[in-house]
Amino acid sequence: MNVPDYYSVLGMPPGASQDELKKRYRTLIAKYHPDRNSDAGAEEQSKMINEAYSILADPDKRSRYDRSLQYPVYANAYEGYGHRAYGNSGNKDNSDRRSNFRSYSGENYTYRSYTSRTHYSQESTENMGISRILLRSILKTISLLVVLWLVLHFFVFFVFLIFMMMLLYLIWVVMGQIVGFFFYRR
Repeated sequence: MNVPDYYSVLGMPPGASQDELKKRYRTLIAKYHPDRNSDAGAEEQSKMINEAYSILADPDKRSRYDRSLQYPVYANAYEGYGHRAYGNSGNKDNSDRRSNFRSYSGENYTYRSYTSRTHYSQESTENMGISRILLRSILKTISLLVVLWLVLHFFVFFVFLIFMMMLLYLIWVVMGQIVGFFFYRR
């Protein structure tokens, strides 16, 4: 699904200020309001104007919308993007799912991650089959054992290195004593 061009719906450039958007919205809604205009497409045009203004008037929704124009890959990530991603109540046969867009900003970059999840933050075990529960618990156990194995081997390797350093130091000291005993005797 393509990202709707809300700026062209309002007839404004992307860098327009909030005051300019509000003025343009008021003139367009006065022109296309179904009570004032009896044309066939006036009601649909009025809905599009309201949707565009609801996205562009909110700074958070507008910044997400502007980023989706820059990075259209994220716009295609979820069906119903125009409604769901900006917090509107549109629903496209996904009544049990909701989208979650997160933006992460660094000094000179911004990237977004997309996840889709059910209404519950964690899946309940009653919806999962017994084989899926067993598989999940086995995978968790295996991953825990691998981590413990790695930690143990790292510790053993670290102790071995310390032992070897102490042994080399002891050899160095003993050799120094032997050399001193034979060469620096009076």
